[in-house]
Amino acid sequence: MAISGVMVLCMVLTAIMLIYGAYYVVFGLIGIFHSYHSFKHSKIKHHFTALIPARNEEAVIGELVDSLKKQNYPKKSYTINVIADHCTDRTAEIAGEHGATVIINEADTHSKGELLNRFFRLAKARIHTDAYLIFDADNLVEPDFLSQMNDAYGEGYKVAQGRRVGKNISDSWISTCYELFFMIQNNFLNHARFCVGKSGYLNGTGIMISKDIADSGLFYGRSVTEDMELEANMALSNVDIAYVSGAVTFDEYPIKLGTSLRQLLRWYIGQMDCFKRFGSRLLKTAFQKKNFACLDKFLFFIMQIVSMVSLGTQILCVCTGLPGINALLPIPAWTIFLGLGALYALSTIVIYQILKRYRGQTTSCLPGAFMFPVFMYIWIPVSLMWIFRGSRKYKWEPIQHVRALHIEDMPRSGRESA
Repeated sequence: MAISGVMVLCMVLTAIMLIYGAYYVVFGLIGIFHSYHSFKHSKIKHHFTALIPARNEEAVIGELVDSLKKQNYPKKSYTINVIADHCTDRTAEIAGEHGATVIINEADTHSKGELLNRFFRLAKARIHTDAYLIFDADNLVEPDFLSQMNDAYGEGYKVAQGRRVGKNISDSWISTCYELFFMIQNNFLNHARFCVGKSGYLNGTGIMISKDIADSGLFYGRSVTEDMELEANMALSNVDIAYVSGAVTFDEYPIKLGTSLRQLLRWYIGQMDCFKRFGSRLLKTAFQKKNFACLDKFLFFIMQIVSMVSLGTQILCVCTGLPGINALLPIPAWTIFLGLGALYALSTIVIYQILKRYRGQTTSCLPGAFMFPVFMYIWIPVSLMWIFRGSRKYKWEPIQHVRALHIEDMPRSGRESA
């Protein structure tokens, strides 16, 4: 292919990347300038069943159960179930001591999704409840979580996502970056869409699913990202996902780079798996039925593909010697690098001020604020890991949790921010 042909290809691909990026920028601006949705108070106290899949979580399971028992909600209107999955420690015993109903799973399950799917099948005719609440064993739950979800359920929502924040954001720069990552998801994906009447996203924990949805079999749990599967099925079924910013779940974030890479690889594999399984159906339904949620989920599922194409386009331009930014701008190259450095410093200051404002954190979070742009590029080596290893070689591995904090230890400013 001639250089002129390569240049045209790069220009076309660059234009597509810019349009794709602009789509998310628009929603980001919507999220910034719109207030958070308040659900109408429901006088009816619906019954909820909390589900906590746990495998060797003795260090943290008791604190989660305690936080659920401290809900500002009638005790007769909810139950707490811990599903002990092939535990070799005292997870089941500790959960029972703290007041949870313990269900021992001895079946051959390989992921959280499979475990939950099996539970829903068995519970279809045995458990009478209005909705299930799904948490990870390392979580802590705000006292108003059930009340907030009850209001959302009262407005007719069958699936809802609460706000996910970190309980250990200052442990390392990695955990600080995770907090910023989920702040973006909370505000620019979920809040931005829901405040203009569009369906939100799920992020694995702090989720409400009505019993009729669970009984319908739409929760497959076949991939390692069962939340993305449910998102796709809800979009195809024309069921909106509510974002309940007042329902707060505190999550334990990874503090080491190696642990983060394993988790991000699992998310990447699950996202690509969902794209393969649902991509064509989502796109077809989006245009045939003018279903915005299907188009939105399709665009989200191809995000990593778009990122790799964008990176490939840049590499192609460099390898073929196409004119770079220095050739297009009549200024010395050193001024460009100086400007980029100043922009990086400014972004670090802004990111840190956001953390300080919304989570009340000190200078311990400054390294994470500085490293966040670098953290976002971690997806590149994760993409390469997926390319060379392949999803068929991936084996789901639980991430060890050790931060046994209490709900009272969480900063109040973190609970009020959205």
